[in-house]
Amino acid sequence: PVFWDEDLLKRDIHAVRMHDLPSRFAILPRYGTEKDIRWFAADPTYVLHFLNAYDKNPVWTADPKRTVYRDVSKRTLTPGGLGSLGEKAAAAIADFVVVDMFANYCTGREDIKGAIAIAERQARRIYR
Repeated sequence: PVFWDEDLLKRDIHAVRMHDLPSRFAILPRYGTEKDIRWFAADPTYVLHFLNAYDKNPVWTADPKRTVYRDVSKRTLTPGGLGSLGEKAAAAIADFVVVDMFANYCTGREDIKGAIAIAERQARRIYR
C-alpha cells in the first residue's frame, strides 16, 4: 500500500512510498454502522476510492450541477494518468504537481508557460 514514509516525515519531508505489506480495505454498506464493516486483505497494491457506490445518492442528484462530479470517475484516467500506478505516481500526487500547476496559473503567480515549466521540473525530479 501507499502511505507516508515515516523516516522522511521526521525530517519534515512529506513523501509517500509503496510499502511491501498486504493492502487492507473495508467495505461498509451505504447505510451501515461500524458493526457492518468487513475488512479484507490483499496483495500489496494502490487503491483509490472513486465513490462509484454513490451514483444515486441525493448529494449527486438533488442539484443537476453536481452530476458532473458524480460522473468524473467514469470519464477519467487513474491517478497515474497514462502511466502505471506506483511509487512515482503516488509521489507526484502527494506533491500536488498538477494541482500546483493550475494554482500557479489561476492565481497569477505564473503565466501558463511558467506554470507548465515548474510542473515539468517537478515531474522530471520525481520520474528520473
